Amino acid sequence: MLARHGYLTCSPIQPTLALSFDVLEAYHQLHGTCLRLSIQALCQGLCRLHQVLYRCHFSEQFSIAHDIYLDVLHAVDVRVGTALERTTPNWCMLNACAPCLYHLEGEGDMARSILPSMDGNSSLKLVNDTFQHGTTHPDGRTCHSDLFLAEDHVNRFKHKVAAVQKINAYPRPMLNVTSAADVGDVDIADMVDSSGVCAERWHNAGPVACKKMFALFAATGIFTCLCRHGQVLTMCDMVQSGKL
Repeated sequence: MLARHGYLTCSPIQPTLALSFDVLEAYHQLHGTCLRLSIQALCQGLCRLHQVLYRCHFSEQFSIAHDIYLDVLHAVDVRVGTALERTTPNWCMLNACAPCLYHLEGEGDMARSILPSMDGNSSLKLVNDTFQHGTTHPDGRTCHSDLFLAEDHVNRFKHKVAAVQKINAYPRPMLNVTSAADVGDVDIADMVDSSGVCAERWHNAGPVACKKMFALFAATGIFTCLCRHGQVLTMCDMVQSGKL
């Protein structure tokens, strides 16, 4: 009954507090643009507007109602996606950016049709239990979007990096160009594939101690892939990986 009038409660039986859909949508959009805006700050602001004394359980009730509101939005998106036949695997990633991924009829193939960039952050680290014991608080929530790769999907490639590094460990033959006249006889592909002096002397930025620091963490943060227009193509949680 309350939902028909535009309100949502955190308890289906004998509710004592109701929040309008406008307030929930406003926080949903504001929190997406400013992560510093907390539920407690918004609840305190609403209490000042209504001249009501703030109580700690207001924040908890708002959090429950906001989670329910997100589930409602997801259910609506699922129904709309089913009606528009947007349920194919990786649909979100393949249609994330129209300038990069949309092709016109009769349009020729480009050498570089998309320019993605990938990087991770270090704000969501989790210390491994081997180095520091503590109480683990599991989070049973799952991401509804197929843009987020599950841990089981990422673990299928856990041995691929080590295999590639083992192959690259073998030295490659270097070209020996003694004069400018010999340059014309050298194939450009061989020059690109060969490892020069710069490749041998290049090292990743940061001290060695900082690189070994990643062994302390069971998770080192979120790794994202974006197109040149800033649209997210895919992301995953870097679990026991560090930067690859």
